[in-house]
Amino acid sequence: MPRLKPWSGTLVIKWMASTPSPRWAALGRSPAASNSHPSAVNDGPILFSGVHMTVSTFLILLALGTAVLVAFAVNRADRLRNQREVFGREFDRFYFGRQGALAISIERSRLKIRVGRTVKIYPLMDVRSWEKHWHNSRREGTITVSVRDVDHPVWTIKFGNEREMNQWYEILNQAINEGEKL
Repeated sequence: MPRLKPWSGTLVIKWMASTPSPRWAALGRSPAASNSHPSAVNDGPILFSGVHMTVSTFLILLALGTAVLVAFAVNRADRLRNQREVFGREFDRFYFGRQGALAISIERSRLKIRVGRTVKIYPLMDVRSWEKHWHNSRREGTITVSVRDVDHPVWTIKFGNEREMNQWYEILNQAINEGEKL
């Protein structure tokens, strides 16, 4: 049996042709006694850095790894869906993006803003100004809202869609300046 080298950071795959496989043992022969070339016998275990692994074991591990990744993705999607539902609860309209969120309620005269993990609710009277910026080079836009708050006076909410950003700019205009129903 060939001697193994210590792990050097590369993946070593070798067919163990010198070890008789169960098929050869059942026939009462060895690969050396066969007329075929020894390198043609490749039904032994695969060697991954000193660990013997058959193809079926590899496929099982691959399936388990895939299942774990799918479970993480489903969990994250459910968590985001729940956060979106909780954020928009009791508000007339809301926008929920990756890095920021806005929700507005005309009846209660409230504006809810989230950037990162920070969330605050302000009366519409505390909103001083708002402006929009679309960045063509990055294909993203922002709405910057200035509020009457000592701790967090300026909020910047990112949008990935120009139409949605313009829509929210108009919603803020109508709700704060004109006090209209949405």
